Amino acid sequence: LAAGRLGIAHGALGQAVVAVVSAHSFQNAEARVEDEGLNLEGATIRELEIVSVDSMPRKKEQKSDGSAVARIRAMFLRIRAMFFKKPGFPVPLHLGACEVTNWNIGADDRNRGRRFEAFLKCDKPYTRGTYLTVEQSLRDRGFAADADRVYRAMSARERRERWERAAKAPLDRRIRKFLLLGLTTLWWAPFGVLLGYGTAPWRLFVFFIAPLYLVASLSAYRVTANLEPTLQARNVMAAGRIEAREHPDPSRWGVGDALMLGLRFHVPFPGLEGRSQWQLSSTGPVRLDLGAAGRAVGVSSPVTWPLDPESFGMAMLLLNLAAWPPFIGFVVKRLFRQ
Repeated sequence: LAAGRLGIAHGALGQAVVAVVSAHSFQNAEARVEDEGLNLEGATIRELEIVSVDSMPRKKEQKSDGSAVARIRAMFLRIRAMFFKKPGFPVPLHLGACEVTNWNIGADDRNRGRRFEAFLKCDKPYTRGTYLTVEQSLRDRGFAADADRVYRAMSARERRERWERAAKAPLDRRIRKFLLLGLTTLWWAPFGVLLGYGTAPWRLFVFFIAPLYLVASLSAYRVTANLEPTLQARNVMAAGRIEAREHPDPSRWGVGDALMLGLRFHVPFPGLEGRSQWQLSSTGPVRLDLGAAGRAVGVSSPVTWPLDPESFGMAMLLLNLAAWPPFIGFVVKRLFRQ
């Protein structure tokens, strides 16, 4: 169909195929779905296939006369179609309460998740159930990564919809809604970036827990001036059984020792105490040795912070106490997710 209106609202079909054959087919964002576009509200369809010809390189563009320039141009066109060209899906589009057993959006398997995301973005008004239906359909067919992308798109759009509804509220309620959404953003922003709204728990470990542990261990726990003997070690020193020292011997305190000490503050589980002879000092500012990275930007080591080393360690412990439970929870959920 080249243009106009297609309505299957509350109908029942075994298979529906909609081919959007030009950039102007069903492309009127200002129109009402009752007058123009694709309306599938309440429809029951066994298989829905929407083919966007604009999302594919044309055959005449794929032909090559054999020259190097033509081959490079054909390759560029394929790459552009694969990654950059926006699929042309029906606008306006209404999928509210429709039941589709098998969703098939596009002519091939390239960028399946991106195409579904673009397709569902055209659906107005926003319906959470439609996203969940598409997500489950993709997951049942074995496309877990694409299903996760659809779920992330749903969560992000849900946040945008809340902000848009708040902007349309009366002034007295608008201010209250903005304040509430601003406060919840403090949770939702890290939740979306570091956990992918629950679909990518490894982000939290790769981009927060592990880097924080390595940076703190190699910059703070490596500096022997930040350490002092534990009470047990002081008693042993007082008895003359080991050499009395205020700080570890720098020549014997290596990266492995710093990493073991860091386990106390970055992996908050019983038994991961590392060496008990040394602990973070409770006096003086914490010293950070930035090493080659600091010298590269013209910063001489060590850099001092106003926090004492013990308070620095407690701050790291609090951050990790906040990060590990959601990471473990979402990992367990992903492992046992059906």
